[in-house]
Amino acid sequence: MKDTLSHTFSALADPTRRAILAQLDQILTTVTLTREETNQTRVTVQWEILGGASKSERKTFHEMKPSMTGGWNGSFDQLEELLFG
Repeated sequence: MKDTLSHTFSALADPTRRAILAQLDQILTTVTLTREETNQTRVTVQWEILGGASKSERKTFHEMKPSMTGGWNGSFDQLEELLFG
């Protein structure tokens, strides 16, 4: 089983997906931090396509979101391990 970061890079290695991302004008990434409890913060990441993208490009982009989420989760898991061991 692949870890989430490997899964993300595998998705980006796909020439079709990579080409679609290259054609998108811009992707706005918004990160919101919300304190939930002492020593707990919820991180919410939202992506929005800016500019002209075809219906097919938008569909593929939305299909890639689970991979992007996996990449973020993997990065935060690694950060948590580094900080709290």
